[in-house]
Amino acid sequence: MSADEKRSVLLEIFHDSGEFYQLKDLERIAAKEKGLKEQLVKGLLQSLEDEGLVEAGKIGQSTYYWSFPGKRQKIKQLESEELQRKVKNCDSKIEDLRRKVEEAKNNQAQSSKAAETFEELKVLQEKEAKLQAEIQILKKEDKGSLKQMKQSLPKLHEAANRWTDNIFGIKSWCRNKFNIEEKAIDKQFQIPPDMDYLE
Repeated sequence: MSADEKRSVLLEIFHDSGEFYQLKDLERIAAKEKGLKEQLVKGLLQSLEDEGLVEAGKIGQSTYYWSFPGKRQKIKQLESEELQRKVKNCDSKIEDLRRKVEEAKNNQAQSSKAAETFEELKVLQEKEAKLQAEIQILKKEDKGSLKQMKQSLPKLHEAANRWTDNIFGIKSWCRNKFNIEEKAIDKQFQIPPDMDYLE
């Protein structure tokens, strides 16, 4: 398997189960069910975490990892929005440069500044063409992922409520076991005070 295939296999473990794991559990499952070598899991997990496809959080001394299927689509959507913003910005600059070119033509001022403006216009047009091509690629990719995202919404909704229930359970356990105030738990683990189940 290539490195990307191994990373996809590791992501499947999270997405198929909808659970969170400690590293040792993940290494065991990856080796037993997916045929990955245990010593590779930590590096693959780190690369997925660096890309924002897997998240990690500490609870006491333990570190837990999790990933939801919609995360990859969200990253692509944000990339697409950022590219569109850049294209819009470039369009605005090109329009401004065209106006300046027209003014230069009307004044028939042949100067080095006019040559610089033409060069800048050319560079921005090339940049716009490149960004437009990237947007087209992302749009093609997003059509399939949008359909998949809509199909997975009920599962994600159910998983979100399950995780909310888990968080409430852990908070209750910590409160009872260690006599910690709920506000302190929320602050320590950055849990919003208005967190509630999805309807």
